[in-house]
Amino acid sequence: IQSAYSPLIPPTITSPIFNFGYKLPLIIADITAGLMIRRIVQPLAPHRTDLAFALWFLNPLVIFVSGIHGQFDVIVVPFILLALILTNEKRYALSGVALTIATLFKLYPLFLFPLYLTLILKQSTTGKQKVISSAHFAVASLVTAILLTLPYLSSSNIWTAMFRRGDTLSLQGGFNVWFAAQSIKIEHWLTGTNASILVKIVPLAALAMIIMIPIAIMRQKLNLKTIIAGHLAIMIILFCYYSSLANPQYFLSVIAFLVIYVAVYNKYSLSLWIISIFGIAQYLLLATFAWKILLYPLAAYTPLLDVDDINRQLIGTPAQWIYWRNHPLVNPYIYSSGIGFFATTSVLIGCLKTISRQRSNNNHTSNHD
Repeated sequence: IQSAYSPLIPPTITSPIFNFGYKLPLIIADITAGLMIRRIVQPLAPHRTDLAFALWFLNPLVIFVSGIHGQFDVIVVPFILLALILTNEKRYALSGVALTIATLFKLYPLFLFPLYLTLILKQSTTGKQKVISSAHFAVASLVTAILLTLPYLSSSNIWTAMFRRGDTLSLQGGFNVWFAAQSIKIEHWLTGTNASILVKIVPLAALAMIIMIPIAIMRQKLNLKTIIAGHLAIMIILFCYYSSLANPQYFLSVIAFLVIYVAVYNKYSLSLWIISIFGIAQYLLLATFAWKILLYPLAAYTPLLDVDDINRQLIGTPAQWIYWRNHPLVNPYIYSSGIGFFATTSVLIGCLKTISRQRSNNNHTSNHD
């Protein structure tokens, strides 16, 4: 049974049994991440651990990405959370293994390594301990990366894929600063001679900011609030300002750390729901009838719906998308992406203030002493 032809839609309609087998590991990853969030929240807010688990596991975007859309981005989340837990327990070699495995699933945890080295150095009390601890983390990370990638390094595909995924010059939009580039006129203006320099400067500025965050944290006392703010700031800058594409599934790791922040400090709950709800909206508006693809298994394996009817509706999707691209004022994708971008940016500003405020408080304490 075939679906309508589209670069966004797989040509084969998979069976319910296949769908269950494919998505079961993703749902297990959802549960595992929720349990780890619960463990991180436990020491500071033991009465809100169930709330933290529910905010994650029952989050509509988490459910949509794993249980409906079947994206594997959630697998990265428990490995990042595990790396944080192991770092707090001073099991640095295992922390390096966990963070490396996360990076091998998706590249973005690579940008968290300087933050984790900072945490390790801050937790070590003597110069010798700093060297040994950071060496355990670095060597374990390197060995894990070599062992797991060695069979694939001879293939040119892996390098092609890495460079393609790291591209920052093609403005594809999403929950990032280039969301308005889904208008053809705005995209042409941004990539033209007058504004092309802006397209190059923004990712470089974002990369510089990512590098500065661990340096700022290095100069202050550690606590969970600063650590979570550091994670959020790095990932939001990476997705919203460095990357040319910011799909909703990228933000599952952001949601995980936002849930911790909401549960422990009762902050950013509005941003959490905006990102979650408008993330789903962005999926459904990617093409005017994109949500119809979710009904294919129901149509193919039950008499309730007709596959040909869904195909006919999806065939008109590209024309609608072109119309939206040419008429940005009526393009709902721009509005949903823009709202998500501003919500994540508000969290970023708050996290940067938290990091800065902690540093100011430390300086004040030192002067007082």
